[in-house]
Amino acid sequence: MLINMLKALYGENYEKWTQPVRYGNPVELSKGPHLFIDWRYIEPGRILWLSKDGKPGSLCDLSVEGVYARAFRVPRDIRLSLQKPEKIGPISIRNNPHEFLIIPNGGLTMIYREGFYRLWYNTLPEEKFNKLENTANMITWGDCLCYAESKDGFEWHKPFLGLCEYRGSRNNNIVFGGPLTAETGFHGGGVFIDSSARQEECYKMVFMGNVLPRKLEKYRNERPNDISPVSFIKNKVRGILGAVSPDGIHWSALPEPLVMHFSDTLNTAYYDTNLKRYVGYFRMFYCGRRAIGRSETNDFAKWPLPDPVLWPGASEESPSNDYYNNCKVIYPGTENTHIMFPAIYKRDSDSTEIRTYSSYDGLYWSRIPGQPLAQGGRLEEWDGGSLFASPGLVPLCGDRIALPFIGFTVPHKFPRTVPLGNLGYFAWKKERIAAVEAENEGEFYTFPFVCPGRSLLINAETLRAGFIRVELVDNEGNVIPGRSIEDCDTFTGDCTKITVSWKGETGLKSDSRMPIAFHFVMKAAKLYSFEIV
Repeated sequence: MLINMLKALYGENYEKWTQPVRYGNPVELSKGPHLFIDWRYIEPGRILWLSKDGKPGSLCDLSVEGVYARAFRVPRDIRLSLQKPEKIGPISIRNNPHEFLIIPNGGLTMIYREGFYRLWYNTLPEEKFNKLENTANMITWGDCLCYAESKDGFEWHKPFLGLCEYRGSRNNNIVFGGPLTAETGFHGGGVFIDSSARQEECYKMVFMGNVLPRKLEKYRNERPNDISPVSFIKNKVRGILGAVSPDGIHWSALPEPLVMHFSDTLNTAYYDTNLKRYVGYFRMFYCGRRAIGRSETNDFAKWPLPDPVLWPGASEESPSNDYYNNCKVIYPGTENTHIMFPAIYKRDSDSTEIRTYSSYDGLYWSRIPGQPLAQGGRLEEWDGGSLFASPGLVPLCGDRIALPFIGFTVPHKFPRTVPLGNLGYFAWKKERIAAVEAENEGEFYTFPFVCPGRSLLINAETLRAGFIRVELVDNEGNVIPGRSIEDCDTFTGDCTKITVSWKGETGLKSDSRMPIAFHFVMKAAKLYSFEIV
């Protein structure tokens, strides 16, 4: 009866859609590198039950007598592992009185564009720090947003911009905050480039500040459901505010709060080209602990309250941990390689460590095996007290990609009576943040892809006794002639970009719209990424 129902449902396609060895729907690959930071590209495989004469069948038409199981395209002897970066630093960017303290979890934003590096960093002047009764008052005036630029990421130039008077002079690099935001204050400003905006507003920023009573009343009348209770702390009302700029230097604050929410950390946002919406990541307090929340909107001036997406769970987590800041980025040149480098603050030891999480959509996150990414240095070293990663990922000389971070000589809650904060980098060879590894011989199949090019490039590394080979499989499960494992020219070595070939030929040897799956066989090897060109 069930077979008749299925035949009625599928009609003439019954045999096709009930055939267990066929692939599912193909994935249309975007251009750019595809990093192995989770299992998104790897076929999970399945178990096939075969008749005693070796023929596959459906659940409904096999006799129980003599059936046996065979693993079909199940990944074998591979694992995913986080790759430890090179730590570079310290790089001094703090040498002026208004840079007494780089705000630890307020951090900085770095953007590489048109051949040079641009840096926005949150600081607190010495005299403002000394007048603080508690850290909750920082936001009232003190924080400044400073600007610097560099040709190599190491030697930084701080232009005198003349925008803000400090100690009787405008010869400084303050672009926002301080007396420029005397009414609202400024804290945790994260800068991004909005690819969808007109030139006058192509740079945008989200930050936390004070909400004035007249603004609060208007907001309550218009958006009563978008108010977080934690906005009301110590007789202050705080919210997420916004600013826009044509150049990242001359900023105009938006007149109304983006959302009534308390987020005293580096707030990050971006324009998602797939969703065609703005997405932001903010601090939350979830189950009594600091956590990371996400919000999205089609109107930059109006955001809903964030929902929690990452918080200290019960698995391999201490009950005294906080997820202190998010440091969310997209790997350069990709559309959906979402990576987060949160600082995990440990209340029991007043220490921090950096972890790494991956996501396909920026909403659901998984922790890459092999944590932590980094911990502080030794006592009295420049990053021996605490460290916080900051967006974004930028290229460095030597074919490297780097993540900036701020290192401190003292723990996060230690008295801060001396100038603190220096810039450093976590650096990898390009695309080598994580890898699929095989110590012994392992293998896996990818999902079928509609490819945007005709050649397969891999970023890989092997031992001398190791190797990587690839074969191409069509959507029917057949090996493409001339593109088998036996035909593949073995790769051994260390190369960030090498074209896979089969007896000297590099083409994928298929119609450009025909889905192709890649079957990788590897030993004593790491596979970091692949790309179709």
